[in-house]
Amino acid sequence: MALALIVLEGLSVVAIVVASVAGLVAAHALLPVAVSPRTHVVLALSGAIVILFAHSMTMFYFIGTGVRMKELVAEHRVREDLITPTRRFKARVFPWATMALLVTMVTFIVGGGVDTGKLPGWIHLILALGACVLNYVTALRAVLAIHANVRLFDHLDDLVVQARQAGGAPQGERST
Repeated sequence: MALALIVLEGLSVVAIVVASVAGLVAAHALLPVAVSPRTHVVLALSGAIVILFAHSMTMFYFIGTGVRMKELVAEHRVREDLITPTRRFKARVFPWATMALLVTMVTFIVGGGVDTGKLPGWIHLILALGACVLNYVTALRAVLAIHANVRLFDHLDDLVVQARQAGGAPQGERST
């Protein structure tokens, strides 16, 4: 699951960059390649869907692993301070993911206003650049937090294995 989320987060960055470059090329012919506005819309819609899925699934991953960590700590009576990092991981990712989702959706919606001529293109351009930056930072923070979360669960697994081999409670057991 963690590897799939890391790949999905990477794809979200690629998707928004591709959609943004296609939009710039379609609007300003910056490259010797012709891109139609329709191609930009299709890429933007596809990219927005990938981004929404990636960040939403990452948030659900941290919710689920946080609950699972609490259950395992209680079940195996290991140090409760193992729960604290899972909260930190969520705190590092959730605000960024939420903002990236919102800015991505607003950018897409405003793009429709630009397409119909109701809004100037520079607003969409600024939002798209902001969405690129936000999605990059979000993906980076998510990947680092997922990696740390996997390491934390590996550590918990080691404690449980040690306890089973010793025939007693895991090392670092809290006193009761």
